[in-house]
Amino acid sequence: MNTPVATYRLQFSQDFTFENAVYIVTYLKKLGISHIYASPIFKARKGSPHGYDVADPRIINPELGGKNAFDALQGICASNGIGWIQDIVPNHMTLSSDNPFLVDICENGSLSEYYSLFDIEWDHPNAALKGKLIIPILGNLFGKCLEAGELKLEFISTGLWITYYDHRFPLRLESYSAVFSRCTDMLRDVLGDSNPDFLKFLGVLYTVKNLPGTNDIKERYEQIGFIKTLLWEMYSGNAIIRQICDQVISTCNGNGSESDRWALLESILSEQYFRLAFWKTATQELNYRRFFTVNDLIAVRVEDESVFNVTHELIGSLVQENKIQGLRVDHIDGLYDPAIYCERLRQLAPDAYIVVEKILAEHEELPEAWGMQGTTGYDFLNTVNRLFCNCSGQRAIDRTYGTISEDKRTFKELVADKKRLIIGRHMAGDIDNLALRLKALAGKDRQGIDITMYGLRRALVEVLTFFPVYRSYITEKDLTSTDWLVLKKALDDSRLSRDEFVPELDYIEAFLGLDTNASSSSQEFIERRRFIMRLQQFTGPLLAKGIEDTALYSYNRLVSLNEVGGHPELFGICKTDFHTFCSRRADHYPHAMNATATHDTKRGEGTRVRINVISELGTEWFQQVRRWHVINQNALTMDENGKQMPVLNDEYLFYQTIIGSFPVESDNLDFFRSRIEEYMLKAAREAKIHSSWIRPNEAYENALKNFVNTALSDSAKNSFLTEFIPFQKKIAWYGMLNSLSQTTIKITAPGIPDFYQGTELWDFSLVDPDNRRPVDFEQRIRVLDELNKRENDPLLLKELIATPQNGTINLFLIKKLLHFRNKLPELFSSGKYIPVDIIGIYADSIVAFLRTTPESACLVVVPRMLTKIIAEGTMPLTNTIWDDTSIQLPPEYSGKTWFDIVTNTTLDTKSTTMSIGDILTQFPVSVLELLPERLMTHKK
Repeated sequence: MNTPVATYRLQFSQDFTFENAVYIVTYLKKLGISHIYASPIFKARKGSPHGYDVADPRIINPELGGKNAFDALQGICASNGIGWIQDIVPNHMTLSSDNPFLVDICENGSLSEYYSLFDIEWDHPNAALKGKLIIPILGNLFGKCLEAGELKLEFISTGLWITYYDHRFPLRLESYSAVFSRCTDMLRDVLGDSNPDFLKFLGVLYTVKNLPGTNDIKERYEQIGFIKTLLWEMYSGNAIIRQICDQVISTCNGNGSESDRWALLESILSEQYFRLAFWKTATQELNYRRFFTVNDLIAVRVEDESVFNVTHELIGSLVQENKIQGLRVDHIDGLYDPAIYCERLRQLAPDAYIVVEKILAEHEELPEAWGMQGTTGYDFLNTVNRLFCNCSGQRAIDRTYGTISEDKRTFKELVADKKRLIIGRHMAGDIDNLALRLKALAGKDRQGIDITMYGLRRALVEVLTFFPVYRSYITEKDLTSTDWLVLKKALDDSRLSRDEFVPELDYIEAFLGLDTNASSSSQEFIERRRFIMRLQQFTGPLLAKGIEDTALYSYNRLVSLNEVGGHPELFGICKTDFHTFCSRRADHYPHAMNATATHDTKRGEGTRVRINVISELGTEWFQQVRRWHVINQNALTMDENGKQMPVLNDEYLFYQTIIGSFPVESDNLDFFRSRIEEYMLKAAREAKIHSSWIRPNEAYENALKNFVNTALSDSAKNSFLTEFIPFQKKIAWYGMLNSLSQTTIKITAPGIPDFYQGTELWDFSLVDPDNRRPVDFEQRIRVLDELNKRENDPLLLKELIATPQNGTINLFLIKKLLHFRNKLPELFSSGKYIPVDIIGIYADSIVAFLRTTPESACLVVVPRMLTKIIAEGTMPLTNTIWDDTSIQLPPEYSGKTWFDIVTNTTLDTKSTTMSIGDILTQFPVSVLELLPERLMTHKK
């Protein structure tokens, strides 16, 4: 297996193509990166900024440069020894005419060779959805859009299409008769019965009416191509035919003299294999599975092996050609059977490094049977983040938030209510479909026949609401004790919450547990298991929308903990638990990704660690917030009831947000203001309390924008910034030191360090789109080149220490440690993880561990939570700072010599005790390599 040393995530788009990436390959190599970790590169929806809306996974995206540019980039990567890990999206594709599979289905319905590719419920009990794919793209009700002339029939070389602004979908061939047969009388009158073109036109219409059916799909496709070609030739080659066809199409588009001039187009649309609908309709009615609640992303039935083969053909080829050495699987929990998918993917890429995007609950483990190298790193991100959150500061922060928030619910209660909100506003159609399936099955069971549809639906809502993990992994063949415990907890919590639905919940428990005498081969068993497997596909999206996209924007106690896969109710983590996490990682998933920032994180890694410092300054923080609130009274707006807008909870979010993201250089605030305004509007809409994406509250949003722009005004009269900036600089100093420690842990702890683009310099970004801004790679190349030129300059360390704010110190540290990883890859890929004990007055502020193999070892020492140890502007160096704080090494490391990778100096130990002040003398973190005796020279 091609195990990476370190990965670097690149976000490809029209603004950053394969050609652009060519120019940074050498830079990545010099930095110490072994693999580019690429966002999806397959053909996507036109103008896609991220590539997750895949249109055709059989083609390299032309907007990124296409195959030729990709091959050229691969050649540059190969010559520099840089591998490639590819992000793939098996769960969903774009619901648009850019998707050739979808276009084929819209045109051919059940006769399409791709009819079973998407997760569409064709046999829906709702007559309006039966046999049709609902496409919820309209900006208003269907009738209003139709009568406004927004839906138009169009004839082009590829046939007849219905268009709606930038959207277009093909008409079924059988509908061509309804359009073109209206031309025949006029053509006969003008051209005459014996005109060759007229006869040819009639012949085409005859062919349309006699298209082959299911007996010969291949012939049908050939006939369709023939019909379209011939029609277009006649249309483009005969001015009379073109004129009359245009006239008929214009009539269809509401320009006729009929009393109901829209009836014809409405009739034509009613015949199609799709139904265009108001986008809000999908919240209540739909017959396809989506990615989360995104209407224009339609789920793929990748559990079908033929679908897997079609959608993974190019991926397999690129792996076989050694252009891809690793894969990242997006949204593994959306798949019908993740285990089967992983098995097939491993067969396709037997030697590839493969990780999955999987959000793990507290104490949940990735199923080892999947045979993956691990997750994409959210578990690591949240664990290391909590390491820099002061557990003992929770009470003070809770007191402060108690004065801010009027919401007294626990986080668990908040999440339950937010999940119900998501079901009601965004997933009602999904839940209805599940309830309809369950009711149909219950009707065959004497124990369930009297359970009402209403009761089943309400009970299902509660089960989904209290589902404690992203999903269970029950299959048609297997229901493990772990999965049953997950289901049991959801059911038990549901009964406690809604005791009026106990009979329905009891039935669901019996149903899910298959409390029957049915054999595993019976139809009853198969139908029940298939329902369970279907149910599992919705628990993850609901949890993600309920927590990540709603609760995390309204529970603002300490927002650095509000992260993807995080647990905001857990305030910090003790060192023992952190070491336990790392030890288990070393034993089970030593090659999982160590991420600290991704394209999906809610805050940049630097933003988070700054906000974490608040946990160390609880009383001072409370006093500052109280003063800021008084100063900013003039920035607030009062509603008609005399209540402030934005509300205190949103104001509190604003203060934490700017504490974390405030730029190092504060002389130009215009761009920062625009970023914060965009972020706060998004946060308000995601919280779904005072505004939302579906129903934006203009008054509240205007008040929010006014608050942001007034508070961040660079006017000399703005006393808030005068008060704010000194405290922010203090926070930023300690956050910077924690960032260096976080970087060190990421590179040296068990796992593969992953760097999100641009984060080698300080990352003070916010949630997307803020974290997807263009990266100034030219600046980073210049910085690295200058560092390399000064490799042996004795003044370099002092200058880095003196000016850490510009981020060069972080890039320097990354380069040093990645080169060390490249030198000893086995030490980090398979070495043991050994926690090191700390003693002394500041023992809790030092984290230390060993990485060892029989041939090598290194000692990692990093500080944390320094606000009570050093003054702002001071580095945590020497015994003057650390007093008696020391590490206690295992006996076998007594009397050894260590080489500091960062400072290029050596340190002798005379015993198993090493003073922190002797280790941290020139740089605020230390990674010490154990030297063999023959290399013990150049003593400090």
